[in-house]
Amino acid sequence: MDVDAPAELRDELSWLEGTLLNAMRTWVLARKRQLSSEMPIRIVFDNLRAVQGAEHLDRLMETLSTGCTRMINVHCTCDPVLSDDEVTLLDLLAVLQQRSHDDALDLLRAFLNPTASHAAAGHALAIVQLLNGAGHTIVREGAAHRRHRSGNDCLLAGLALPGKPH
Repeated sequence: MDVDAPAELRDELSWLEGTLLNAMRTWVLARKRQLSSEMPIRIVFDNLRAVQGAEHLDRLMETLSTGCTRMINVHCTCDPVLSDDEVTLLDLLAVLQQRSHDDALDLLRAFLNPTASHAAAGHALAIVQLLNGAGHTIVREGAAHRRHRSGNDCLLAGLALPGKPH
């Protein structure tokens, strides 16, 4: 990702992307506070008519938290600006929606071991398929490819679980 690129704002995301971002942020915030995020995330996916997506999001985030090689920057649910890592997570879903599995694995392999990369890709793909099956489309596809095709210089890594809750 270009370091000179302007920060992406939460309020400029599509409704679906903002919802997915909030679900990921909720998962991390709950984990930091040693609380369960199961019910709020289940409600989100129930409302999206993609009930099983909650389980796959939990497994995706758990895989990221245990298989990453560096801390990932996931902001609080109230933060209006996306971190580069959050942008990459949303882009991962968009790349998978385009059926660009090799590109998605390239994104994941930059910060996950091979086993975790395949597991994370499987859960992310399941989320995308469930959302698409419920009539939802991630609209950031073209931009996601442009950001990551030229070089994977801004990729995910380990999930920041320890620390002071927000």
